[in-house]
Amino acid sequence: MQRESLDAQADALIARLESLEQQEEELVEEISCKHHIPPEDIRKSLGFGSIIWNPTLWDILYDYKKRKLIEAERKGYKEAKELYEEAIAKLKKDLDKSKADVNEVLRELYALICDIFDDIAKREMEIADLNILLQEGR
Repeated sequence: MQRESLDAQADALIARLESLEQQEEELVEEISCKHHIPPEDIRKSLGFGSIIWNPTLWDILYDYKKRKLIEAERKGYKEAKELYEEAIAKLKKDLDKSKADVNEVLRELYALICDIFDDIAKREMEIADLNILLQEGR
């Protein structure tokens, strides 16, 4: 009876150990996927004692976080650059439109000034002709 009890306890302990090993393996795979760390590195870190006080794993996690931060910064810079380039392109387009509008206004103003000069020249000629006629009649 005692032997059967010990065998049952041993079987329960073995089952518990297998369950814990399975749970550990699942967690290693989950951490590996989440932090892009090879499972072997995580397993090696476990071999050094408590994972919480393991400097190797902390270095791995730090490097991961640093890499993610650099990637986020690059992404932010890229997005800012794209927004900047869009804004510059819009400003250039607006400037070109404004230049076209100004050129059109200047053309119209130039044409108007030319018409005025033509009218002034025409009036001066008419006045000169009238002065000549006035001189001849005396």
